Amino acid sequence: MQDVIRRMVATVGAMRLRDTAFWLVLTSLVVPLTSLPGSAALAQEKTAAPAPHAAKTLKALLVTGGCCHDYQRQKKLLTEGISARANVEWEIVHQGGGSTNAKIPLYENPDWAKGFDVVVHNECFADIPDASWTQRILAPHKAGLPAVVIHCAMHCYRDKTDEWFKFLGVTSHGHGAHYAFEVVNAAPKHPIMQGFGNKWMTPKGELYNIAKVWDTTTPLAYGKSSAMKDECVIWVNEYGDKKTRVFGTTVGHYAEEMQDPVFLNYVTRGLLWSADKLNDDYLISASKPRTIKVPENLALGKTATASGSQEERDPKFAVDGDLDTRWCAPNGGAGYTWQVDLGEPQSITGVKIVWESPEGGYKFRVDTSADGKEWKTLVDHSKKAIAGSDATFQAAADKVKHVRLEYLGSTHGGWGSFWEFEVHSGKMIEQVVNPLVDAKPQPVSGDPLLAGVRVPPAFETTIFAAPPQISYPTCLTTSPDGMVFVGVDLNGSLGAKPEKGKIVRCRDTNADGKADEFITFC
Repeated sequence: MQDVIRRMVATVGAMRLRDTAFWLVLTSLVVPLTSLPGSAALAQEKTAAPAPHAAKTLKALLVTGGCCHDYQRQKKLLTEGISARANVEWEIVHQGGGSTNAKIPLYENPDWAKGFDVVVHNECFADIPDASWTQRILAPHKAGLPAVVIHCAMHCYRDKTDEWFKFLGVTSHGHGAHYAFEVVNAAPKHPIMQGFGNKWMTPKGELYNIAKVWDTTTPLAYGKSSAMKDECVIWVNEYGDKKTRVFGTTVGHYAEEMQDPVFLNYVTRGLLWSADKLNDDYLISASKPRTIKVPENLALGKTATASGSQEERDPKFAVDGDLDTRWCAPNGGAGYTWQVDLGEPQSITGVKIVWESPEGGYKFRVDTSADGKEWKTLVDHSKKAIAGSDATFQAAADKVKHVRLEYLGSTHGGWGSFWEFEVHSGKMIEQVVNPLVDAKPQPVSGDPLLAGVRVPPAFETTIFAAPPQISYPTCLTTSPDGMVFVGVDLNGSLGAKPEKGKIVRCRDTNADGKADEFITFC
């Protein structure tokens, strides 16, 4: 019996720690759009554009950043996944750090959306009560510019008016627990939902509560909540006097959802529908690979070394092209160096660093060398920290064989650690993308709720209790006879109402390792 309890405690505890870590770590970042004094120019992000042979191309702006989500990964999954399915050229503005109240620099310009065919809002700034700021954002959409709104965009700009909600097409003030849920196709004949099928189970999820569906909105799909209520999760809206097309979905809290082909397929079709371009001129055949152009990265796959590394955070992980792996110094001290050998002296035009944390800022210096002995400074931020994690520095140098980064500290106490370090040649190279292969999510074995949970080898990992019976667990204890008592906070992550806590007694009555009896203890 004690072994059973030990496994249950390890499982439930590991799940809760995993959820807690998610909320603490997955924030967003700042990418300034102007040059920084005393440094190389910090470039605005642009993603791979369709190859010149593409028949017709849409120019899309992705606005992202803010609280509570892994926008670092999401911007890559969204733009690359959609461009693998449609002829879309992207410009990404990632600003606002991990805050809820940042008035990002982009919107300070009244012409912030000029030149774009469609804007994708995947941002999370709930605590901005300034109605004039909301109107500044809405102005181009009122004038007819199509939009796509994803997940936390539904919880932005709460200015005590309904103007933002009218634009979205739905009103939402909160969400339920984190669990996979079933999405039911409510409009199979709508062009956006073509190929969706009757139902889709999200790999993970956070279901938003919809308080109101506006009269201008047409629901396309529903998700079932733990209270067995149908919540609208996919829809289209006609906004304002111009009847501007807006496509929306509340799915998309987790990267696992965004990399799912079903999600990418319907969001791609929704984007094209919003711009009135859902046709074969813009869609890419799913059965045929296509060629895109990307910046040449001279450091990719090359030999990397460091003066010190944390266990399982080797230097090579910063040049493997994978944003799920990284190099990390062995501790939080300054002075550690990381460097890459390009193989032969070459001309470079700049570097890109994807730091681990978007919080605070990093101090560092990047040097180059032809022989590994004499070094010249390429980028110097030894005194002024760079806020955010993802930055491209335009700085040319010739006869470069070695590139070295010296970590000199941070404003938030972070260690020297980055996901990727790129060295750019200035050339654009062709890359073959196959939507049926490259855009597939990584397979997850077993229960999706256990994805990412790690326990020592001696422990067995199973699900004892899960949503909807147990949502937002905050603490637990066990009894000698195998019962588990779980403290639950029904406020979720957004509410703060009193008397919303309870303790649920969970019991496995048939000895199959899963709770089947749930009683509110107090």
